Amino acid sequence: MGNRILLVEDHADTANVFARMLRRDGYEVSVATSCAQATRMCDQSPFDLLICDINLPDGDGPQVLTAARKTHPDTVGIIISGHEDETQLSRARQVGFSHTFLKPIDYTSFRIAISQVLDQG
Repeated sequence: MGNRILLVEDHADTANVFARMLRRDGYEVSVATSCAQATRMCDQSPFDLLICDINLPDGDGPQVLTAARKTHPDTVGIIISGHEDETQLSRARQVGFSHTFLKPIDYTSFRIAISQVLDQG
């Protein structure tokens, strides 16, 4: 079984594309569309990697990682964003997201970052 990834993305088409690509690469992918749903999923079981959109309907990516780390302190994450808002991106790095990707994402670089993060874990 591959590494477990929680993909948190509120845009359904984007979530489907990412999930399909990640599954094709051999990862076990679960999808959440909100902070609340992602937090519940993280409370139920650990994930090897959190890939999270920075802006969500009920909060943001840093809130998700912070909540996930309450029950699973070793949770690592990659943040994705549709906007280059340095204040938000800086906050994401401060709470522990190791990589930042702006949409549209170069999938080759994204795959490399995923491998690096999972290899360090």
